[in-house]
Amino acid sequence: MFCPSCRVEYRQGFTRCADCGVDLVLALAEKAAPLDLPPIKGNALELVYEGPNETECKDAAAALGRAEIAFNLKRSGGPPVILTEGAPIYSLWVSPSDLEAAQGVVTQVVGPRPTEEELDQLELKAGGPDQEIKDSGPEEIPDDWDPKTADTEVWTGGDVRMPQLLQDCLRENGIPSRCLEEGSEARRVLVRIDDEKRAREILREIVDATPPA
Repeated sequence: MFCPSCRVEYRQGFTRCADCGVDLVLALAEKAAPLDLPPIKGNALELVYEGPNETECKDAAAALGRAEIAFNLKRSGGPPVILTEGAPIYSLWVSPSDLEAAQGVVTQVVGPRPTEEELDQLELKAGGPDQEIKDSGPEEIPDDWDPKTADTEVWTGGDVRMPQLLQDCLRENGIPSRCLEEGSEARRVLVRIDDEKRAREILREIVDATPPA
């Protein structure tokens, strides 16, 4: 029994290739790509494909076979070259003299392999395990903001201490505000219309938690 993909011979009783996962055949096709490469030793062969997708690897191997390019298929057979450690790996290796042609064949099947620079960019976008996560915090209030734009009332009352407390809390959350005094009894805290909803939520928590004077 033989594997039509990697061409490994099996004893009677086996029905599927342990490496390729394909059904075994009684005999190899006469026009199958010849495998006359020497056994793999060290760096004798060149990597032409590597990935966790078994189906994709089989498609690439089949394409190499049709192009009569001898190859060696490995499954989890060594440290990954472009994948993260621990990922299931399927790889295809060819003779150095066939590398350029094999790359063209495999690229037509699975697309071009990403460069190291492209992989680094993908890791940065995804946020790798070593990437530092920084909390930017609330947006800072510019020094030159126009107080006149704060024309929406979010609080009014007669407590002379409360406006400053509320404004400080709003400032900590990146919300600019101003206070208007209307006589000796009434004071109003105003914010920009875009900040009204968030400001009311913040002030509600503060006012509800503040004990009476």
